Amino acid sequence: MANTINMNKLSNFYQRNSRSAFALLLIALSILSAFFIVHQSNRSDLVWATRVELPLGEVISAGVLRATHVRLPENGANYFSTKQSIIGATVIKAISPNDLIPFRSLSRTSGATSFRSVPLQVSTNDLPADLMAGESVDIYSLPLQSNISQDTFQVSQVEEDIVVESLDSKSQSLGGAIGVVLRLKEDRVITLFAQTARSRIVLVRSAR
Repeated sequence: MANTINMNKLSNFYQRNSRSAFALLLIALSILSAFFIVHQSNRSDLVWATRVELPLGEVISAGVLRATHVRLPENGANYFSTKQSIIGATVIKAISPNDLIPFRSLSRTSGATSFRSVPLQVSTNDLPADLMAGESVDIYSLPLQSNISQDTFQVSQVEEDIVVESLDSKSQSLGGAIGVVLRLKEDRVITLFAQTARSRIVLVRSAR
């Protein structure tokens, strides 16, 4: 009888201690999980950002870069880490000041440096009134009045995301045509001039 009582006490003792040990284990796991979550949420990446506007065709130098800590849990792989050297790369998509530098905006291809400053005369009605140098535009070709009846000639987008290098502010205030200088890839210059010779050119601010 005494042995049976002792066995019951021993069994109860083990059960109580097992439950206590299991509870302590759960608490420890909860603390570790919370620590891991906090650590991950506070984790930031050191990536490259710009100090100034980087137009199309710009060659990256050390002076235009700055390192910045940001939290990029999902799309961090889309931006250049400071562990990656990007000096000497060419901008193929304009980057605004203080923006992070995405992979798609730079190229190391030698041919990417072939750009031209292309002057155009554009009617004041054919571009945004508040357009400024450094902004990007899409270029559309519209039929001239004399060509409207031609079924073969339609409205088309000639170029997209083209950087405006400068505008003639004097002619802009006088009305009429405005002198605009665009930064264009070398192999696209002739195509644009061919369009201006036989059509009306309209500049539309690019969607950002």
